[in-house]
Amino acid sequence: MRNINSVLRGCLSDSQLRILRAVSEVSAINGNESYLVGGAVRDGLLGTPILDLDISVSNADLAFAEAVASKCNTRVSESSQFSTYKIAAYGTEVDIAMTRSERYDSPAALPSVLPASIGEDLQRRDFSINAIALSLSEDSFGEPLDTMGGIGDIDRKIIRILHPESFRDDPTRAFRAIRYAGRLGFEFEHETLNSLKCSLPYINSLSGDRIRNEIRYMFFEKSANTIMSMARGLNVLEAIYPTLTWPESSIVMPGHSKDDENVLAFVSILSESLDSMDVERFIGRLNMPSKWSKVVLDTQKIKELLEMLEINSVSNSELFKMMSGLHRASIEGILRHPKYAAIRSKIQFFVDELLDIRIYLTGNDLISLGVREGESVGRMLESLHNARLDGLVATKEDEIAFVRNHKLN
Repeated sequence: MRNINSVLRGCLSDSQLRILRAVSEVSAINGNESYLVGGAVRDGLLGTPILDLDISVSNADLAFAEAVASKCNTRVSESSQFSTYKIAAYGTEVDIAMTRSERYDSPAALPSVLPASIGEDLQRRDFSINAIALSLSEDSFGEPLDTMGGIGDIDRKIIRILHPESFRDDPTRAFRAIRYAGRLGFEFEHETLNSLKCSLPYINSLSGDRIRNEIRYMFFEKSANTIMSMARGLNVLEAIYPTLTWPESSIVMPGHSKDDENVLAFVSILSESLDSMDVERFIGRLNMPSKWSKVVLDTQKIKELLEMLEINSVSNSELFKMMSGLHRASIEGILRHPKYAAIRSKIQFFVDELLDIRIYLTGNDLISLGVREGESVGRMLESLHNARLDGLVATKEDEIAFVRNHKLN
């Protein structure tokens, strides 16, 4: 078995090692068994930077978490009734949790949590590659515990569940399996793939919030397009909503980030496949917040405008009127959708050239030029803006001349 200590030291920063040493010291004082687990171990074995630390501790409680936080010159930022605690130390997020077992009373239900050994804790995890623990005890620091064969599966680049009912117990694991496969370039173990396909009906048991969060996590990934294509191919999208799909052609997004606008552009692309009869139902199924629902609805509006956008005689002011007020992420989603390559230039022209055009004159300026107060001012401002969009005026002097020639009384 590989030298785990050297792997850790190659992927952990000095400050992260300091955190693990603090956990080790507190464990020695209190008689706890503590382990580095989950994604940090997986990523370390893959040779990629470790961003967050997940620590499993026997009999973990608030006092233990506070002692670790104190050694790291910080405080516990969150705690829960399930003996889980969050600490932010030296720029790293640290999750401390009691070693536990879980019982699912029904498909998609949240689990009942009970204290357990580290062995039982690893058995209840989602995939073997996330079920590897490294001891943080002083006398065995860095020693691996791999009862589920996760190290071998990492070497073979395989995603494997730990028991046949895994996807039934927690259908969100189907989304996570696809995320890991897309992110890491891994394949599904044969029985895992069959189990995933057979468990798709259980996705219907998930709440809209849980599904929406899983979709959001997919859109956070650098390989989001690959992941969504995989979800389409495995009928996971169809399990969320029957007419939901993802473009078969590649999508090029303008960079990657966890920024809300970038995620919402992906939401627009995803919802494009829906027709007007499905939109409201889809919004309700995912219990969408206002931003998400506006993006979905505005994407539908843009689809309905396509015939007009394809007419060459559409003026700049007409284009502006059609597109203004629509959510920017909906516009970005349509821009990136391969289906609309023919009108992409017009939409891009709206974004790059028309969206930020402003007129020089204000309402008070119009009144001083003799425009009657009230609705006439609003109509003249709109007429001026249209003239500016269509290239009929360019300077402040042009606008003044326009007002004098088109005064609305």
